[in-house]
Amino acid sequence: MPRIDLEHVAKFKEVLNLNKISPSRGLFVTTGYYGPRAITIGIKTINGSELRTWEERAMWVARLRRLVWAGCAVGAGWLAYTTYGPMHRWKDVDRALARFETDARRQVDKWKRTAREYWPW
Repeated sequence: MPRIDLEHVAKFKEVLNLNKISPSRGLFVTTGYYGPRAITIGIKTINGSELRTWEERAMWVARLRRLVWAGCAVGAGWLAYTTYGPMHRWKDVDRALARFETDARRQVDKWKRTAREYWPW
């Protein structure tokens, strides 16, 4: 495993400065390990074991996100089916039609009464 010394990290810091990037936004990743002075230069450093931990965490986070999305999709589907499913939908349509027909009949009867008052023939 290679050892990363201060000079490598300092060169990377200079490249960041030349590109007008703040050193605090820099991230130096290696599969090896860092010397004691290379860690204290002001750039976040990731060695091999930390990189392995990041990879494992990223895998579990991706799985967890997928599981949460699947759970939300199943919950939304169940809610939509039970709330607006075929059984409930037809009952609601029948109720709405009955109410509409009743209101329409009342209005027609009202028009007929009004018409009889004005035109008694």
